[in-house]
Amino acid sequence: MKNKNSKKQINILVAVKISHTSGRDLLSGIFKFLEANVSWQIHLVQTTEEFSAKLREQFNQNDFDGIIATFPISDEAIDLLAASDLPTVLVNIEDKRLLNRNGKTSFIKNDNAAIGKKAANLFLTNGQYASFVCFSNSDSRWSYERSKGFEDALKENKKDCLKITIDTISGEAQEKSKILQDILVQTPKPSAIYATSDECAIEILKEANTKKIKIPYDIGLLGTDNDEFLVSHSNPPISSIVPGHTKMGLRAAQELKKLVDGDLVPEKPIYISPVNIIERMSTKPIMPGNILVKHIKAYIKANYNKRLRVSDIASHLGISKRLAELRFKQTEGFSIHKAIEELRVREAKKLLQKSELSITEIAKRTGFLSQNRLAHFFKQHFSMSPTRWREHHIAKDSKH
Repeated sequence: MKNKNSKKQINILVAVKISHTSGRDLLSGIFKFLEANVSWQIHLVQTTEEFSAKLREQFNQNDFDGIIATFPISDEAIDLLAASDLPTVLVNIEDKRLLNRNGKTSFIKNDNAAIGKKAANLFLTNGQYASFVCFSNSDSRWSYERSKGFEDALKENKKDCLKITIDTISGEAQEKSKILQDILVQTPKPSAIYATSDECAIEILKEANTKKIKIPYDIGLLGTDNDEFLVSHSNPPISSIVPGHTKMGLRAAQELKKLVDGDLVPEKPIYISPVNIIERMSTKPIMPGNILVKHIKAYIKANYNKRLRVSDIASHLGISKRLAELRFKQTEGFSIHKAIEELRVREAKKLLQKSELSITEIAKRTGFLSQNRLAHFFKQHFSMSPTRWREHHIAKDSKH
């Protein structure tokens, strides 16, 4: 192997897939390091096939001083890497063959458990959800760790979590789509759904839109990786967790420099925490139940004398009809429709008892819209017509 100290230029092989936003962010972190380390020369490869060919040809020639590998590589390449003595930083790559390689090795990983916990904390902070679901489209370790972190954080708050791995659902594409739709429909609403990747979140959004499930009112949806191309242009735009990929790239370069300079290898993997969450429409905070009910009552009071439907109230408040009905029933113990009826009846009774307005005019002023509708309601609930009710209560008042 060449004497590194005699070299002015340090040649580094970097394997990263820049077709993914995570790869671009990782590379961005490496470039930040290069701003202060101009002696480094980067040789970039972006595919498994290209990585294997480069290793086979150039390792034997000692063309590199170190390696940063950031995507799963082929078995052949792993064997070659395991046998080499080049200082190497492995980012989110796990393989037993690489644990005891001859060359100095540093492992850097996403703190996937922290990513899952961050997802849970967002939902726990945003509103009162009736259920929590974690979807992943892969049974890989990173996805498992994220879903486990999500589940554990919910358990700490005494919340249950349903976990679904899409890849394990059997059947053709149409059958899998139907299963996912059934899960989304049957999940108690409003539901908090965490997807361990943005690709998975897009898939869930598609199925939800097919079944006309409203987001974020029926479902709050959160993805991971913040792939702007995917999540910013979806309908609605999807909130997403930003892992520390840029920090990871910078740390990988810093660690490789230490290894190349002869420093000791870290005893344990280095875990990089997530940065933040970019919140978009898909996780718009749900109004607290008591405040929501207060707004519903105020709207009913201001509009009971018009043709008023529950959907009108929900639309005015910017929420789904289902959420409006659920929160009102939870707080008041009866439906919004019943609340509208009761207010109309109270006002009709006042006018019948305190005014000389005709039954037709009273019906119009209290939202029954016709004399027959008012008459039918009184007959059904009081077993007498509005006219008879008026006579009875006027006579009753006169005795006092």
